[in-house]
Amino acid sequence: MLNTSDILNISRQIKAGAQYENPRRELKREFWKVFTKENKRDEEGQSEFVKDLTAMVNTPGPDAYFIIGIDGETGEIYDTRLPIDSAKLTDIIYRKLQDSFDVNFHEIKIDDKYVVVVHIPQSFNKPHVIRRHKNIECYIPVRKGTRTNPATRYDLDLMYNEKDKIIVPPFKLELFHNSSFYNFTLDEKKRLNIIANIINVGTHINLLAHATLFIINEQLDATITIGLGAFWIPGKNSNWIPFTRDNFAHINPNEILRINLSFGAISHIIDNIIHEITQGISYKAYLSIEDMKGNLSQTEILPFLIR
Repeated sequence: MLNTSDILNISRQIKAGAQYENPRRELKREFWKVFTKENKRDEEGQSEFVKDLTAMVNTPGPDAYFIIGIDGETGEIYDTRLPIDSAKLTDIIYRKLQDSFDVNFHEIKIDDKYVVVVHIPQSFNKPHVIRRHKNIECYIPVRKGTRTNPATRYDLDLMYNEKDKIIVPPFKLELFHNSSFYNFTLDEKKRLNIIANIINVGTHINLLAHATLFIINEQLDATITIGLGAFWIPGKNSNWIPFTRDNFAHINPNEILRINLSFGAISHIIDNIIHEITQGISYKAYLSIEDMKGNLSQTEILPFLIR
């Protein structure tokens, strides 16, 4: 990950006349306009945001970066902040893609200013397809130099060729699910419980470090976020174990763990969701897990049901 020293060095190089940008690195003065001043979705801005990040991850090569807050021509540093919480930015990407990818957002302080670094790890699941970009269905963008273009047959061949040669990552957890995945149960304490299947596709022992449930009210364009409260692994634990940063679920390489996850929420929130579902208001949801190295895996967005 880039740090303060790296950012200052990039600024100095550009001021000395160096060209920093390439197909896996881009500098921007300002963050994408993903929301309007009225805090409503900026559809055009969100579309460009997702297109740019997807083009970067689809382009062959190692980890990629957007550095926002540096002028690519002068090297000047401008104070830039994340416009919204990073989880909401990830949610924008996830909604618009068929298969999402890992992305990390960081604010780095430079004297009295901040620079935003968007880190996109090399993907093990190319090509990544945008469901709809403007009037194009199933859009696959790639970068050619510092420009973004639709993928050609040759680009797709490169993606699949790179995918075949990728070495198995040391740390990577993935979520499995089926069409009944979002049949949540509700216990007497108004906790939402679900059984998840998690596979360790890496070469090392890994830990389930966190899980988050996102419940979406599409009519209000609102997302409720609920963190993991407890877990229970049948055959390993006799009862629910409260989730803390010291309690993790261990998963061996190539092991599929069937684990019960419990998400606690304020009771009136759950009551309101149940009431609105009975009134015909549709909710959707998806689950995100995080491993010991901060890698994320997410399910698809499917209808939210409570049994």
